[in-house]
Amino acid sequence: KKVVFPRVAHFHLPLSMHAFPSRMKTLATTTRLSASLREVTRTVQLMRVLRPMEHNFSSVSQQRQPVPTQQPFARQMPWLGAYYTLREDDPAAMRNRDKLRGRKTTARGRFIVQTLEQQEITKMVAKEPWRKIDSFDVGDTLEVEQRSSLSEQPERMVGICIAKHRRGLGTSFRLLCKPDDLPVEYQLQIFSPLLLDIEVRAKPAK
Repeated sequence: KKVVFPRVAHFHLPLSMHAFPSRMKTLATTTRLSASLREVTRTVQLMRVLRPMEHNFSSVSQQRQPVPTQQPFARQMPWLGAYYTLREDDPAAMRNRDKLRGRKTTARGRFIVQTLEQQEITKMVAKEPWRKIDSFDVGDTLEVEQRSSLSEQPERMVGICIAKHRRGLGTSFRLLCKPDDLPVEYQLQIFSPLLLDIEVRAKPAK
């Protein structure tokens, strides 16, 4: 009687296992080889799927890297030392140098803002010389004409300058007044449109 073996990994023989020992070993070896081939095939298919994804990720990361652009008003970059000059063939050192150069962007922006502020200050001082912060010193008695808002009437106050703060267009000074025998301290922006006039009444006695 002919015995037909099923094509599955787990099977039950109708006869005793000792009847066909050589055929049992061959079937077990064939089953293991087919399972190994299936695993290899799955791995190859997975690698074929992941390779284009990896390429896309690398291309996206390369596209996201900022490209340095030369601005028309950019200043010359400072010398970063002989450490990078002697390592121009080292890509890691060059990436670090480019990173250090990129940190100078805020300094360039601050330089541009300061230049524009200085031009505006020059125009305002040429038009109204009393707005110059060096026209009075700390300790001088000042008479200041100012208004709280554009809709209110101007008012005058007399006090002693106790401090000056140089902040570009935000330059201010502090005035100590004593209305009704009550000391009050004002901080006034010297380039504010609400400030109308500053007059030096007296200098401190030496």
